[in-house]
Amino acid sequence: MTLNEGEQQQLERIAHYEQLMAELAEDMEDLEELLKTLQETQQTATALSEYYSSSNWMLDKDFSESERFPESRTSGVLSEDGLYNLLGEYYEAGVCLMEQGLRMIKLGREES
Repeated sequence: MTLNEGEQQQLERIAHYEQLMAELAEDMEDLEELLKTLQETQQTATALSEYYSSSNWMLDKDFSESERFPESRTSGVLSEDGLYNLLGEYYEAGVCLMEQGLRMIKLGREES
């Protein structure tokens, strides 16, 4: 059986969207893993944020600046700019994720 030009174009279109569907299905598996990582990251970011805003952080910072603080110890968490900037980056990533999530929800509603 010979296909006419329109039917051939339809087959090509179907193949194209079949490939896109397979790619999305594979990407969804990656997204599910990413969501698990994001949940774990939230716990870590919350702990760091609570520490940064606590009196313990200031006590630890003062101690790190004293002569009694071992030179061999790292104290990047006590760098005001370092932790502040990292939490800011985390916030910005959250905003981007929220915006992307809203686009995903909007697409889902358009399909309903």
